[in-house]
Amino acid sequence: EIVGPNVPLYYTEYDDGYNSADSYGAAFIVYQNYLANGIIDALSFWVFSDIFEEGGMYPDPYNFNWMPVDGLMNVYGTPKPNYRAYELLHNSGDYLVDTQPDTFYSNTETVGVFTTMFSSDSSKLSLFIVNWNVMNHTITTESVNVVIRGLSDAASATGVGYYIDPDHSSSFGTWVELGAPKYPTPKQVEILNKASEIYFEPMSLLV
Repeated sequence: EIVGPNVPLYYTEYDDGYNSADSYGAAFIVYQNYLANGIIDALSFWVFSDIFEEGGMYPDPYNFNWMPVDGLMNVYGTPKPNYRAYELLHNSGDYLVDTQPDTFYSNTETVGVFTTMFSSDSSKLSLFIVNWNVMNHTITTESVNVVIRGLSDAASATGVGYYIDPDHSSSFGTWVELGAPKYPTPKQVEILNKASEIYFEPMSLLV
């Protein structure tokens, strides 16, 4: 108990602190939501959009030079990887499945793995693999092997991988390739929206 018996704990404003438009913020959100499970009753990201009244609104879609806003979407309505992280979490299930080892509380590991499932449909599970560290701290590309036990029909199991990284489900790199326009045209906004969509592909499972 943090605040006392039968007292709810709400964090009504949190973000990654960097107004990140790349996959850093997405990894942060997944990591922190796992750590908050069972401790915090409500965890509210601040804010939903970069359209914000304090201090005026900047027109460029990915401005790292102004604070304190850290929207899930930019001023043109293009979802950032942060938004896509919440989209995956929302569709992942309503309870956690035992996953070992639990490295989220490690002071040395940057990779964490957890599994979720819907109580109404035990035939599907979601496996989250996240590689995150505090900004400007050491992090490298990692390879992860996961073993799933207890499947009732492993031979027919199929998988789909959803990816959020600098090259997938992120429009920031595409914006840079377009010349980093401060005032993107409607066609450019359409291209950015397309680049922001969650990337997925079938996964091969070893049985």
